[in-house]
Amino acid sequence: MIIEQLKHSELFTKAENEVVEFILENPRRVTEMTIDELAGQTFSSNSSIVRICKKVGMKGFSEFKIKIASELNTFILTQSRLDPDIPISPGSTREEIAREILNLQYQALTDIYNTLDFDQVWKAAQLIDQSDLVLMYGRGESLLPLRCLQADLVRIGKRSSCESIIGFDAVFPCDDQIKKCAVILTQYGDSKQIGEAFNELHRENIPIIMIHGNQKNMLSKRAAVSISFDNMETHSKFAACASRVTKYYILDLIYSFLFSMHYNKNIKSVMEHSELVFERRKRMNNLQEEEIIHKVK
Repeated sequence: MIIEQLKHSELFTKAENEVVEFILENPRRVTEMTIDELAGQTFSSNSSIVRICKKVGMKGFSEFKIKIASELNTFILTQSRLDPDIPISPGSTREEIAREILNLQYQALTDIYNTLDFDQVWKAAQLIDQSDLVLMYGRGESLLPLRCLQADLVRIGKRSSCESIIGFDAVFPCDDQIKKCAVILTQYGDSKQIGEAFNELHRENIPIIMIHGNQKNMLSKRAAVSISFDNMETHSKFAACASRVTKYYILDLIYSFLFSMHYNKNIKSVMEHSELVFERRKRMNNLQEEEIIHKVK
């Protein structure tokens, strides 16, 4: 995030930090200024402002303003960004805590919407669509969102399996006629187990969709599809409130893209799945009623 990078004063010279301080104090105003106006307001030069923009990964001031504007969307519910590690304050009331968690999750969803590479998400959906079997792997907090994706895939008749990275045994269906792809969801992507799982899947020539919160993850460069998200949480977080909603959003979006590819067919599959579930529950209820009657007799 640009605003977070600007807070690292060590990246800038003393003169640049004076400009940065003005930007941090007046972010919305800056998005409405020209580079000449900002230079005049901060007693700096156009070239100094361009250097600041490049130091945070932008090509120039125009791109810098667009990025700042997109990040400002996170301020709609709160006037400042919340710390994703510990978003609640000491002595907060129940209402204040409820509002802070709401703000944090809104902040996380806005961040991922503004930064997500939708082309990569579409490629992930295409790869799943072209596969007969989807192998999904995660560990800890990343495993639960994958379980939910697995349940959604059942609704449209897509076969999948979901396993924990821990104890990864590298056993895959041996039928070469079955087209397979793999989804690895990881927060940090730096564990030994993740590397071993990735390498084994790669040796089996199974294309991998890597969803990760580590921008420096070297494994992602070898993945068929790489979907990254800004992971602002650290190991000192009090809970995974921000990353949890981010992971669910990415997987929900992959599934929605997949669903849209064969919309009418999938609507029919969902209806048929619903009828099967209803009939199954009806049979179970009937059996339970029969057992109760039998016990009474």
